[in-house]
Formats: sequence, C-alpha cells, structure tokens
Amino acid sequence: MLSSVIAVWLAGAWAQGAEVAGEPWEVVELSSPASGAGFWPAFGDPGDGVPRLAWTEPGEEGHRLMVSAWSAAGWRRGQEVARGADWFVNWADFPQLAAGPDGAVLAAWLQKCGEDTFAYEVGLGLSDATGEARVLGVLHEDRQEVEHGFVSLRSLPAGGYFAAWLDGRAKGQMGLWAAELSSEGVREREFPLDSKTCDCCQTAAVVLDDGSVVVAYRDRSDAEIRDIAVVHGRPEEPGSWSAPAAVNDDGWLMPGCPVNGPALASNGSWVAAAWFTMGSDGRPRVSCALSSDGGARFGVPVGADLGKPLGRVDALSLPSGELLVSWLELEDGGAAWMARRYAVAGDRLLPAGPPLRVAAASGERSAGFLRLGALGEPGAEGAFAAWTDPADASLRLALLRPQSGP
Repeated sequence: MLSSVIAVWLAGAWAQGAEVAGEPWEVVELSSPASGAGFWPAFGDPGDGVPRLAWTEPGEEGHRLMVSAWSAAGWRRGQEVARGADWFVNWADFPQLAAGPDGAVLAAWLQKCGEDTFAYEVGLGLSDATGEARVLGVLHEDRQEVEHGFVSLRSLPAGGYFAAWLDGRAKGQMGLWAAELSSEGVREREFPLDSKTCDCCQTAAVVLDDGSVVVAYRDRSDAEIRDIAVVHGRPEEPGSWSAPAAVNDDGWLMPGCPVNGPALASNGSWVAAAWFTMGSDGRPRVSCALSSDGGARFGVPVGADLGKPLGRVDALSLPSGELLVSWLELEDGGAAWMARRYAVAGDRLLPAGPPLRVAAASGERSAGFLRLGALGEPGAEGAFAAWTDPADASLRLALLRPQSGP
C-alpha cells in the first residue's frame, strides 16, 4: 500500500508572529483506488466516521462518479455510484459526498440542463449501506437553464443532510442558496442566504455540535469587491440565518471571478477559515483566521503562504486540536502543493512548525484542487491528501502524519 515516503522540509523559519514548536511531519504516498484515469477528488463528510473519497472517471459513454472507503487494509477498490453522458465535468466544481450515521452516502454532481455551455444543475444520488445506489433527481427546486453548482454537502447530527450552492435563478447574477434534506435525500426546505455572490468560487460549510451550520463563500459587492463572507444558522429554521458578514476586510477589487473559494474547518469549540486574496494592495496571499463564537466573528488573519501563492485552499481540524491548511504555491520551475499546521491559542492561530511540501504540481487548471480528509481513527494524528496529476489524469493520494523516524 505504501509506495514511497517523502519527508521534505523548507529551510529557514517562516511565520507571521510567534510560532509554536511542533514535531516534524512527513508525506507518505498511498496507492490509488482508481483502476485507471481518475481526477478531481473530494473527501466526503464522514457522518459515520468512515473516510470516503470520490473522484471522476471517463466511461464508455460520458463519465462515472467513483467512491472508495478507507479500511485497515487501505483504500478499497473504487465503486461506481452514478454515471452520465450529459455531465458538466469541471476542474473547479467537482462532485461532493456526505455520509449519514447509518452509512448511507449522498452524492452530488453537475449535469447539463440546456444548450448553453453554462446551463447545468446539481444531480443527486444515494447509496445505502450495502452500496446499492439510485439517482434521486435534482438538488434544487429551480429548473431554469442557468448555472447551479459549487455545492457544499454535509451530514447533520440529528440525521439528514445540509447543502449550500451557488444558484443563477435570478438571471444576471449568482446567489447563495441552501437546503435541508432528509436521510433519504429528499429536499424538505430550500432558502436563499445571499442574493449576490461571486460567480464561480467554491463554497464551504461546517456543522457545529449544536446542529447549526456555518457557510463561507466569496461575496460580491456592487463595487466588485470580492472578499470572503460567512453566514450561519440552523437548517430547519430558514429565518434563523445571519446576514452575510466579511471574514476580513481584504478589499479585493476584482472585476471577474478568480475561481478560488474559501475553506472551513471546525472542532466544535472553534471555526477556522482559510482563503486566497490579493487584497487592496494587489499582493497574493493565503490567509487563515479563527472564530471562537460559532462563526459570528473572526480574529485577525495570519498568513500561510511563502510569497507566491495561487490559492486553491483547503482546511481540516486535526485530532490534536490543531488546524491544517493546504494551498498551491508557485516555485522555481513550477508549483507545489503545500500544507501547514496551526495551533489554536485562545482566539489566535499560531504556526506549528514550517510548511510541508506535499507534492509537485503544474499550477495549470487541469491540476484541480488538493483536498484534505480526516483519518477517521480516534486519537490517530494526521490527514489524508488527494490531488490530480495532470500529466496522466491520475488520482494521487498521501498520508500526512508526524514523522516516524529520523
């Protein structure tokens, strides 16, 4: 299962502010569960505690959505959960998964709904605990031939699922919508969260211990300021949701969509956001900030990047209580997927050691986004990482963990 061990560290200290001494981490490459080409992966929300990975494969007619579950023997062989000849397959807007406590898995993907290139909707499918899958229909009530996508899908503690997505039903601008779904994937209620957002940046969502949800996305003002905003509320109470609030006043004036959404992570006592911006000064940066009040307010951001980031962030809460952030960084001759840990100290984030170079990357759109996934083993420190190698459209995986030897 283990094909190689790579422990790569950048020389010299890097931090903005204080740094917490942390043990070195290493990158352990894992065998791919894909039988052939596999691209643009995403880890599912593990409501039953089992890590799952989704990716897209080309099929005889169209594409297939494949899913693998982690076991003590490694990633199991991929299982098809949906296929389609009319899918809208996109490097930045890839399928999503969420598993309920009973082991059922809800999946979302994009499928075309008109002649226009950007007319597509969100298809839904459900696999039961035995792996038997069925197509449910469409996530959203709106069936206009417009854009619907960039879904965040999460399982809810009391059962059922929550979804947030970008929606073009108000023709001329995108909005943020959300829905609560039953444990069978049936839409129970649907409601708007923001009437005007950036067109094609990923959304992010986390579910807190009390069942409330925080959603992050790239907002869009009338003056074309495109900073990251959050809303929070309860899925079963559409009237409980907060007004959009900026995570930080970056002041990024951007007349087009940067295709660079935020990431969220939470461990129950805090919520952390990570995002890419070029701010009011035009300098690219990856920032992260902490909220200790359920996403209502975020503290002063700290920097993660090395000076030449391209963004494409992800974030994950670690069993130790630390935050893990990943991003894409330009380097001589190409780019690299990077990761960095942060210790939580009250309402502050402190870098816990130097950045970790996960893998070389091309920096092209075909490289997609690196995704982080929880291990699913209580007390086990580390995280999964998955990304696409555009050279051969192959799925790559690694285990990020504390260094096991010298």
